[in-house]
Amino acid sequence: MKIFVQFEDIKNSFRKLLKRFPLETVMIIIITSIIFFVIHKEDFSGWIPRTLYTLATTFFFLLGTTLYVESRKSDRWNYLFLLLPITYGVVFYFMNPYTGQDDLKAIVFFLLHLFGFGFAILFAPYLKNIFSTKKDTSIEHANYFTLVSWTKIMSGIVGGSVLLL
Repeated sequence: MKIFVQFEDIKNSFRKLLKRFPLETVMIIIITSIIFFVIHKEDFSGWIPRTLYTLATTFFFLLGTTLYVESRKSDRWNYLFLLLPITYGVVFYFMNPYTGQDDLKAIVFFLLHLFGFGFAILFAPYLKNIFSTKKDTSIEHANYFTLVSWTKIMSGIVGGSVLLL
């Protein structure tokens, strides 16, 4: 009987993911660990929500910045752009208006940042070409936009289904 997913395939995929997106992978592992802690501890107060909000928004900002850096020509200064999301994450953690209770201001603050950086991924690889008139990338951008949009919609459907279960 053939197993659908082989362990070697998972290992190779994780190795490629870690090579291309090292900081993002570490952030997802930290977020998952905190969520497991919350599930087993059943305590969602204090530093936990603030940390989850910060890591989620910083993850999307870092992913968009990484995609932008990959689209540029190889330059040794490109990776200084990755300090921007890390700095933003530190500032977001301390400037987040979350006070430890269900606060509408904090939730709106978080959602605006999350959706802003989440949708920035749609055009991050084409940011350099958007501002230059040398090359028309509208077809490439439309294909990328469609692929990422469908991925987000399918993730929402699966996540909503799991939440309802």
